Amino acid sequence: GCTSLKSINYDNPDNDYDYNSSYLDCSSVNYLNITECTSLEYMNMYDCNISDLDFSTNPNIYNVDLRYNNMSAASINNMISSLPDRSMSAIQGKYQIDGNPGTDEHDESAANDKGWWR
Repeated sequence: GCTSLKSINYDNPDNDYDYNSSYLDCSSVNYLNITECTSLEYMNMYDCNISDLDFSTNPNIYNVDLRYNNMSAASINNMISSLPDRSMSAIQGKYQIDGNPGTDEHDESAANDKGWWR
């Protein structure tokens, strides 16, 4: 994986890269700023070191893969709170969080109420 990458900052919404994002096995990444990625639809940060992530400025997101990171139950619940409500949308949300310290204790019903499923 990418062992020296520390953070990823998407701060230029004029670029085309903000629709989809995928980083695998980047164990050194512990910070990700996606506040300017309003067109982001898919996020894959599998097996990194992310401890929290905020999707409140990403209304188009519908697929989030944060498996095997460093998210506590509180961090996962905060992330779920930041996800857009897809309960009335034709495209339901999918989130994957297996392998995080807080996976078993997070509030899955809060995600389901917003139209997000594991």
